[in-house]
Amino acid sequence: MNRYLSCLRLNAVLLFKLLTCRFLSNRDYADGYNKIASEYDQNWLCHIQDHTKQFLQRLPQLSSDKTILDLGCGTGFSTHYLGTKYPHNPVIGIDLSPEMLKQAQKKCPKTKFICADMLDYLKQQPDNSATLVCSSWAIGYSHPHKIADEAYRILESGGIFAFIVNTIDTLPKIFDAFRQTMYKHPQSIKKLLWPRFPKDFSFIQQPGFTQLYTERNTIPISEKNKDIAEWVFKTGIMAGFEQVLDMDLFKKELQKSTAPLVHRHIIGIYRKK
Repeated sequence: MNRYLSCLRLNAVLLFKLLTCRFLSNRDYADGYNKIASEYDQNWLCHIQDHTKQFLQRLPQLSSDKTILDLGCGTGFSTHYLGTKYPHNPVIGIDLSPEMLKQAQKKCPKTKFICADMLDYLKQQPDNSATLVCSSWAIGYSHPHKIADEAYRILESGGIFAFIVNTIDTLPKIFDAFRQTMYKHPQSIKKLLWPRFPKDFSFIQQPGFTQLYTERNTIPISEKNKDIAEWVFKTGIMAGFEQVLDMDLFKKELQKSTAPLVHRHIIGIYRKK
């Protein structure tokens, strides 16, 4: 009976938030990343940097000297790599967080950065205007299938769409604690989170894309010498989440969770015919 009542309370709260359109917004994500921008590289990039670099190393030669777009560029690790790999192509970095862009500008002082929603920015670009649309760990915060469709539209013939992105089953320890907090404390829910991280490559629906490379991988995250409940808030993993749940309650559930702390992701590189 108690479990039934808990589910009933949770569903009632979720329905109310749904009807009142209380969803986590782009501004919430941006504010979350603004807070951790200066520490992002030392707390999170260090765990994903090698995998990001291996992804970028797989990118092929480009068809022309047209523009390269780095979607959700963050602190500029990928942006810097792209600028070095393709010195004859202008690179533009796009991100929601002004503070993350400040860090990126330090790495790439000559690169153009734009503070904008990545999907909105793509929609404003003309057809056949880019030769590479690239994203490292970001399209899951938007609408992956819409990003893919817009990338196809703005790419020239022979252009490349490439991404490395978290899958929906990533970081089970974090999301197990998140679900437990929602279930046990539905009254703490302030906004709804609608995760759009892909489960696989099925969001690529354009028949005009030719697959060049795909990969599914897992990054184990060492928990040694980490206060997980504090560390996780310095990484960007929880960006915006303080607007969803009571974080003190979440931290208690996180400390109790026995689920693994692993980062699961997919890599895709596609060429427009």
